[in-house]
Amino acid sequence: MTVPPSPKLPASIRKAESKLVTFGLSLPETVEECPWGNRAFKVRKKSFTFLVCEPESLKLSAKPRDPLAEAMHLPFTEAAC
Repeated sequence: MTVPPSPKLPASIRKAESKLVTFGLSLPETVEECPWGNRAFKVRKKSFTFLVCEPESLKLSAKPRDPLAEAMHLPFTEAAC
């Protein structure tokens, strides 16, 4: 279910949103849903990206491919073993 961009958004936000949606839906097995009124991209019912478009900004939240590896690069993390 692809949702058209809101005409109330500035053209720059609509353009960026369109490009992100096109990219997200080009990935294998990806579907788009709109829980809570925001776009969510999912593979096999698991969300991997949320997209929130507002008149002042576009917000993207994405899960890293390997959360543990990503976390280990942060200065305040260390291995538990």
